[in-house]
Amino acid sequence: STCLPSALMFPALPKRNHLDYAAQDAEEFSKAWKIRSGENYAKIIVHTISDNSADKPDQQTIVSALKFVEQAGPDDTVVIFLASHGISDTAGNYYFVPRDVIARDIAGVQKGEKVTSLIPWTAFFDALREAAGRRVLIVDTCQARSIEGKFEAHSLMKRSAASQFALIVASKGDEESQEYEPAKHGLFTYSLLSALKPDADANRDGLVSLREVFDHVLPIVEELRHKQAGPQTPQMVSPQVLADMPVLRSGLSGSGAGESKPR
Repeated sequence: STCLPSALMFPALPKRNHLDYAAQDAEEFSKAWKIRSGENYAKIIVHTISDNSADKPDQQTIVSALKFVEQAGPDDTVVIFLASHGISDTAGNYYFVPRDVIARDIAGVQKGEKVTSLIPWTAFFDALREAAGRRVLIVDTCQARSIEGKFEAHSLMKRSAASQFALIVASKGDEESQEYEPAKHGLFTYSLLSALKPDADANRDGLVSLREVFDHVLPIVEELRHKQAGPQTPQMVSPQVLADMPVLRSGLSGSGAGESKPR
């Protein structure tokens, strides 16, 4: 199993554009995946890129790390977790906002201009297409009130379905991705961490599948979201074989907190 989380502050952007918990989201997801999924894999390799790591989440660092993903073999499981701002252009093309983004590129995307400091969706999709085995992309980079532009989740999900890997996103394209201040996490990531536990084994077959993790996330997000900020509805598109993929062992058998603020 290979886990590549990336999350961050943006030196070239106003402070209001910074994300308080993105780095912590990536780091805690890395730890949770390694600890809770450890029984399912002979070896787990985690490469975390965050503000707190030696390698900062700059454009070139992230793109270079994707080369490692492409080396995955047919028996491997690759998980990429992204926590940052994400925006889409007028054609629905998704761009990940790295730490070293140039401010003018944020507005440039909306005007159809050529941008150089953002990471296009093709970089992540191409890396996953090159990788063999089971592939999962988790994206907590949705529309945010504090940054110009819009994230079009539907377009990204449509392209994911054609590429035969699992995609989980934090919310619909017209919704905000909220932060959950009591836990110092993004709301979606906090819910995901809460779902990576034996309790998510809904059918009590002793294994928690990717679909069961996602289904466990939904009511947590709904309960804790900031109602004034509007709905937040995580989305998942996946081939059935990946939806049924065991994520962790539950040990179960038989039949089967505060409010958040806008991110």
